[in-house]
Amino acid sequence: MNVWMDKDGYLRCNANGDRSTLLHYWVWEQAYGPVPKDHGVYHLDDDKRNNKLENLYSIPKINILFRRMASRSTPREKLYAALKGSYLKRA
Repeated sequence: MNVWMDKDGYLRCNANGDRSTLLHYWVWEQAYGPVPKDHGVYHLDDDKRNNKLENLYSIPKINILFRRMASRSTPREKLYAALKGSYLKRA
C-alpha cells in the first residue's frame, strides 16, 4: 500500500486498488466497516497526520458544519442559538 500527502495535507493511500482513499477513512473502515454516506470520519486532535484509530470518530456531516462555524470566530452563543432555535442572552 502506498501512502502520500495530498495538497490539503491529508494522507491518502491506494489500498482499494487504483482508487485513492483518505487514510483516516481506510483506517476507520478496517475497524468498523463502511462509513454511512451521511457521515464523515474526523480527527479528534485536528492533526490530519494522526490516523490512529483512537484519534478518529465518525459523526453526521451536518454536525461538522456546526463545529466549523464555531471554530471560525462565531460566538459560541450564536452557535448554541442556531442549534436550539432561539438566542441565548448574556448575563
